[in-house]
Amino acid sequence: MDAPVRILLHPSDETYFAMGKTLENFPTKEFAIDNSFKRPKELTFKFQRSNSSAFAKILVLAEKADEFNVSTIDGKEIFSAKWYYENICGCVDFALLLSRIRNKTLYIDGIPEDWKESMAFLPCLKDRMECYNPIRHCFGVAGNYLSIWGCEAIKLRWFGFENWFSWGTFDNPNVFRFDKARLAHELRRRAMKFRLCPYLNYTYIQEVVKHFPETVYVDRKKWNYRTCYNSRPEVLFVVLKDELGSRSFFTDGVFPKSWEIPAEIMAKAMGLSGKDELKLLWSSPDGTVSYT
Repeated sequence: MDAPVRILLHPSDETYFAMGKTLENFPTKEFAIDNSFKRPKELTFKFQRSNSSAFAKILVLAEKADEFNVSTIDGKEIFSAKWYYENICGCVDFALLLSRIRNKTLYIDGIPEDWKESMAFLPCLKDRMECYNPIRHCFGVAGNYLSIWGCEAIKLRWFGFENWFSWGTFDNPNVFRFDKARLAHELRRRAMKFRLCPYLNYTYIQEVVKHFPETVYVDRKKWNYRTCYNSRPEVLFVVLKDELGSRSFFTDGVFPKSWEIPAEIMAKAMGLSGKDELKLLWSSPDGTVSYT
């Protein structure tokens, strides 16, 4: 692990997010950096001439790289386009087109890397660049859902029917204990695929996991039972009685009903004093979230 450094949620974003502050002015914390998510210095794309209809456009975009050169090896032209990581957004259109041709190699800090694994972030970053409010894209708001992790591509969304709300066990019929070790493992595994995205902040994700509740009490106001439709050893059979009568069902986890829960978690992870300072406006009927 590297020495602790100061990191903002999205250092280059100009979008207003909380209390009229830009993200550059967010309160910061001391975080340790996971070396697997350490930013590279440069990306180099080497490719050969192709009969693809997109090749002419690829060549035009390649010439806009921070460094571009052409060499000849064994009678074949080898084109090389290098972007420094701080300018990575400038290579998105080029890399998306380059993915269509066969004879190409990606080098990250001089080391050849798998194209499919390393470039998985490109379509999502392209969508973000074209989004009216980019930060809403990262938090899933543009798609009318919420990703408290700040990365919608991770897909662990804040909806009760998401399977990850069943990751854990019931201590008793009213208390559910989340398996935070499994949650942290799955988040890291999924985030690794998008580690080159300049807006992925793994330290923020770690803070969200840290402030995520260990256990929740099923009071049917903030948390309710998550319904499942088959009996397994780890599920409970619940019988509820109220003014409407009684009903029974199987449950394997919990269902969040209050939007205050993710607001509090996110505020703590961002180093804010509370959910009110974050100023999130939630619309619970359809799950739409807006930020002010």
